[in-house]
Amino acid sequence: MESFDAKTEIERLSEKLLSIPGRKVVAYSGGVDSTLVAYLCKINDPESVAVTLKGEAIPEREIENAIKIAEILGLNHRIIEISQLKILGFIQNPPERCYYCKKRFINKLMMEFPGTAILDGTNKDDFSDIRPGIKALKDFGVVSILEDYTKEQIRQMAKEIGLPNWNRPSASCLATRIPFNQHISKDLLDKIDRAEKKIQELGFSIVRVRVSGMNARLEVGRDEVEKAFNLRNEITKILRKEGFERVSLDLEGYRNMI
Repeated sequence: MESFDAKTEIERLSEKLLSIPGRKVVAYSGGVDSTLVAYLCKINDPESVAVTLKGEAIPEREIENAIKIAEILGLNHRIIEISQLKILGFIQNPPERCYYCKKRFINKLMMEFPGTAILDGTNKDDFSDIRPGIKALKDFGVVSILEDYTKEQIRQMAKEIGLPNWNRPSASCLATRIPFNQHISKDLLDKIDRAEKKIQELGFSIVRVRVSGMNARLEVGRDEVEKAFNLRNEITKILRKEGFERVSLDLEGYRNMI
């Protein structure tokens, strides 16, 4: 296997950023991918802006994390609010749901920052999955400068730079917990959000509460499955309090799905 030189690749990314004309705006979630892009933009373009989406399906804990990381790194950070529940293609929850949401967010960025280059943290591993949101990126000319790098390589570069979240588990929109074509409502999103937050407080690093109707299936990290089984009574109580009727534990653990 060919070795990966993080320092050399960081220099290549910096050169690539310098070749992109104009002010840079980064769709920044606080995850390692977009943080790497936002930080490199800040170093190479002090006028760059890192913008975080705030909507009903974005856990408040993720917004707080994005703010915290931005403050640590001194990013020029903005939060833009959109109502995801006013996007018909979002609440109906078809397989291309992410396309409609990303389209609205990118449109908002283009209106707020006209004439700028919009970048994001989409990586090589993302392109290996079927992700309708990526079509929105291509349709609107969003620049994915990490598209040739795997998640592991990005973590290596982030560690080389010293980013505080280089090994933080991936996060995703709460709507990904709901099967396609099941209607998305604020009440259901809030139930999932509260449940995941309470289960995380039991000491889990990765928590996904997948729902189907009013049934809940819990995913935790593969190394945390036994812990979840041992805490099954507490977990069941949390989920039942949120109104879920049947509770199950995925014995395979989180498998890097969205």
